[in-house]
Parts: sequence; C-alpha cells; structure tokens
Amino acid sequence: MSTASRKAGLVILSGIALGVASWLIPAPTTGAQTGLAFHIPLLIETLLATISVGGGILFLTGLNGFKQKLRVAYAMIAFGMVFYALALVQLPILQATGLLNSAYVTYGWLNILYVIAAVLLFAGFRRYADLIQARTWLLRPATTVMAIALVAASTLLIQHYQSFYSALAAERINIALSGATAAILTITSAGILVVKQTVGPAYVNALAWSLIGVGFLAASTISTVYFELHGWTGAYVTSGAFFLPYLAGVLCNLRSAVAFNNITRY
Repeated sequence: MSTASRKAGLVILSGIALGVASWLIPAPTTGAQTGLAFHIPLLIETLLATISVGGGILFLTGLNGFKQKLRVAYAMIAFGMVFYALALVQLPILQATGLLNSAYVTYGWLNILYVIAAVLLFAGFRRYADLIQARTWLLRPATTVMAIALVAASTLLIQHYQSFYSALAAERINIALSGATAAILTITSAGILVVKQTVGPAYVNALAWSLIGVGFLAASTISTVYFELHGWTGAYVTSGAFFLPYLAGVLCNLRSAVAFNNITRY
C-alpha cells in the first residue's frame, strides 16, 4: 500500500470518527429534524466534509514532483476540492446550531462556496487540457458562461409556492446558484472525459476517478435543484440518503488524489 493510500485511509477513518462524535450533539426536541432525523444527516455531512478536506490536502501535498505549469492546474483542482469541503462544512455547523432556516440558508448565500468550488475545478481541468493540447469546446469559458446565463434566465420562470423560502427572490437565488454549480460541474465532467482520451497511461487512472467524482457531484447538485423546486420533504431527504451521491463523489475525488500522488512520470 502506498503512502498516499494510507493517508487516504486515515482521512476516511477520521471522517468516521468525527461522524460518530457528532452523535454527542443533542438533537432538537422540536421541529422536523429530531432524533435520528437529525443525527443521521449530521453524521453523513460530517463525514462528507472531512473526506473532502482530506482529499484537497492530499492533492496539494502531492504536487512537489510536478512541473510548475502542471502544479498550477492541479492546485486549482485541489483548492476546488477544499472550497467544496468548506461548503460542506457549513451543513453540520448550521444543523447543529439550528440555523438551517436562517436567512443565510434561505437566501442561498451558503451556495456561493459551491459555485466557487465548481469554478476552480473547471479552471483547473481547463488549464490542464490546454497544457496537454487536449482542447475542447466543453472547457471554454464561453460554454460555461452561456450555461450559467441559461440557468439564470430559467429562474425568472419560477413561481413562488414553497413555505421554506421566505420570498420568491430567495427561491430564485437558491435555484440560480445551485443550477449554476450543476451546470459547471456537468460541463467539467464532460470535459474530463474528452481530456482522458488524449492523455498518457500515467494519467488515465487519476482522471478516471476525477471524472466519476465530479460526475457524482454534478448529479448530486442536480438533485439539489430538484428538491429546491419541489420542497425538501420525503424520506429520501430526512433519512440522509440525499447525501449518499455526494459521499460517492468526495470518495472518488479522494481516490483521484491518491492516484495523482502515485504518478511517477511527469
């Protein structure tokens, strides 16, 4: 087992330990999230955040052997993972402090970190594609800008009908930011697929895991848009199963970080 694999295992164990420790936080006695409905999502959110932070750090610590130009591209990807982790860290904190219904959440400001993370991932893989001359229209800024503009325009058609959002503007901001994140991640995963076809064998495994990881995050964010449109209700949400695709995504990104660490030919 490589050093990177051992570090990844330590990250996962740390996430499990912190997730179990989150069970010590008292659950609210009133509201929709009490008992298991509070602790199970909190455990998964804590695990998600820990693995995402660990993946970003592992990615950053494995860049020393790469050339400077590649290092910049990989650093963008790593910081994208770190920002994604910061976005995820918000969830257990907000849940534990009972602030899930605060204006910070209902007006969508917590989604800004997800957008930043998606942009960094896009920029990192775009720079990498340029360096190996695997250019594709999917990773052009104009493609992303048009996708975001289409998402923003679509939100103008939304009619306010949910009690969770205090105003139509809040609902539109949430969906616009989540939709933008989903669009950027979807474009990025498609771009990675194209780039993967042109790289040398040393990079194929790492990019394959990145493709799967970013793809899961894109699908997860699309599901977020769905629930923002239809309401955060149902056993799939309250049981914490909603977060499982996110968990698959951050685990694949962690595995991608291990694969990049194990590359010996630069």
